Formats: sequence, structure tokens, C-alpha cells
Amino acid sequence: MSDMSDAATPAERMAELGHRLTPRQLELALLIAHGLTNDEIAHRMQIDKQTVDTHRTRVMDALGLRNNVELCRYMIRLGFVEP
Repeated sequence: MSDMSDAATPAERMAELGHRLTPRQLELALLIAHGLTNDEIAHRMQIDKQTVDTHRTRVMDALGLRNNVELCRYMIRLGFVEP
């Protein structure tokens, strides 16, 4: 998992994620962390469900995470999502 400091400012955390994820991948990660389904994400991002799965896989690989639960915990820990 990330070695990003818990003491980093929100801007520093966003910049770090910006180096790891594309803007679309970050958008998808936030939608997943907010509990949206694949159908909801596909509709909101105007992409098909297969593309959602592809982005999800790339996000998980880039962040060294294994599943949606780990992604949600990660985004909460970084302050992008309220617990």
C-alpha cells in the first residue's frame, strides 16, 4: 500500500495521487469509494461497464490494492472520503 504520509496536506495527497493515477482513474476511484455500482459509474462517466472494470483494475494495480474495500479504506485514510 502507499507510503504517503498521513500528515500530508490535502493538496500534497492529491498531487501524489495525480502522479499515480490519470484524472479519469482518480474520478473512478472516488466514485467507487463513495459506493457507486459499476452501472452507476458507467452512466456518470459516460463509459461502458467493461471500461469501468478496466479502469478499476489499473487503479488497483497503480495503488497496490486488491479490492474495493481496500480502495475505500485508502481513500478514507487520505481524507478524500468521509468514513
